[in-house]
Amino acid sequence: MVRRRGVDEVSQKGRRAVHHRYEIVTARLRLHALARDEVRLVLRGERAALGARIGASVPTAWPGPDLADALPVIAGGMAGQPGDERWVWVIVEPRAAALIGDIGFHGPVSGAKEVEMGYVILPEFRAHGYATEAAQALLAWTFAQAGVERVFLRIAHDNMRSLRVAAKLDMRETDSDEPAYRRFERARPAGD
Repeated sequence: MVRRRGVDEVSQKGRRAVHHRYEIVTARLRLHALARDEVRLVLRGERAALGARIGASVPTAWPGPDLADALPVIAGGMAGQPGDERWVWVIVEPRAAALIGDIGFHGPVSGAKEVEMGYVILPEFRAHGYATEAAQALLAWTFAQAGVERVFLRIAHDNMRSLRVAAKLDMRETDSDEPAYRRFERARPAGD
């Protein structure tokens, strides 16, 4: 990782991703971590206000049902953390200035040795490699955080797209404690 005036450049298999603390820019995407007040905008259904904050249109299909159900718990968890802890990142396609999905964590990153990551790309934007690109960038960001040793995913057995993403991320399948899901993990690269 190269640090320049508050900006980190992280190599991802020959590509560069530039990120500030809570903004990552890849070759085709921009990832923005939602602050607590932005999560509250989502909870209140204030799409236009959120769109103005993130510089992208927010489709009515977002958030999907899983994130919508989890957001109250996520908001409470974020509020209970010291400082500016952010768990949910939106994925923006800058040329269209459109929110195309989300990626993030099921709990805090600060102080955690292991974190669970999840992601969703809206149906009309699937099959373009966006999930892989976003996940590679967020993995690099995550391993740049002090203390995180491992990132894992839980993927339903029939979710072929996510299973392919896990393979592209060089994640290793491990034993799952939940029969409905397969578990994949990646350890912090040696030397980081």
